Amino acid sequence: MSGTLAILDHPRHRYDAYNIASGRVVTLGEIVGIVRELVPGSELSIGPGPARHGDQVEMVRKGALDVTRAATELGWRPKYDIRSGLTAYIGALRRKGV
Repeated sequence: MSGTLAILDHPRHRYDAYNIASGRVVTLGEIVGIVRELVPGSELSIGPGPARHGDQVEMVRKGALDVTRAATELGWRPKYDIRSGLTAYIGALRRKGV
């Protein structure tokens, strides 16, 4: 949200696109590991081989999105890394009783 607001509030844009992401590659395995730590008793796993969407379409492996434009042009920096973002998200879900 803060990245979107930084873009909307900026008076002029030199670029058509700004990446508002963490700037770091995170694997599905890392995400599963973090969630398992944050939610004791969760039964998550990731199998071998490429990740697939709907068991048919192989997901493309990508690198980290470059957030340099957002940092230099807008003064924006990511507020969360993957661990703190998942912690905040899980906390919000718990507060809602999910």
